[in-house]
Amino acid sequence: MSTRTTLESASVLRVAKDLAENNKSSRVLAVASEVTAVTYRAPSENHLDGLVGSALFGDDADVHVVGSDPKPEVEKPLFEVHWAGETILPESGGAIDGHLTEAGLIFHLMKDEPVEAKLQLTKDKMQGNRDILFEFGNTSSALMLFVLDQIRRRSVEMRVSTMGEGSKFGFLIGFGPGVVLDVLVLRVAANSA
Repeated sequence: MSTRTTLESASVLRVAKDLAENNKSSRVLAVASEVTAVTYRAPSENHLDGLVGSALFGDDADVHVVGSDPKPEVEKPLFEVHWAGETILPESGGAIDGHLTEAGLIFHLMKDEPVEAKLQLTKDKMQGNRDILFEFGNTSSALMLFVLDQIRRRSVEMRVSTMGEGSKFGFLIGFGPGVVLDVLVLRVAANSA
């Protein structure tokens, strides 16, 4: 199972979870990949946001193995998808937009995306995301899976009780054109490291 769109890391994990739960003892390889090189082109005075999009987004890929009924002697799940859903935010048209033209795919990005402020998230709750953005840039769909791995590594370093930096639950929120949100509520595994 693979994905190549902006919000799809959350979607691919949600669908992989459903496939695994409905096929006993199965494991699903969830792949998130992004190819944004096709958006690079000469700057345009009419679409400066296209230059910003080309500078912000990059190519990348990541994979996770998703299953149900883990075998404790050989498998160590990092989290369980407790709940998943998708919605379109009302009155969000144009916040993230893309048009396929003769010049290629042109992105239009809204300057402000106040998700962190609206959810009243503290800086430490977004540190994994910031670390990955700083190190790799925004790799769109693969970014979320990189962030989950970063949170796992930080949890081991911090020697906290769970693989979610000590939290029992966390959110994985993917967003894309529309603005479409795909939300996962994750129950975090104990830190056995």
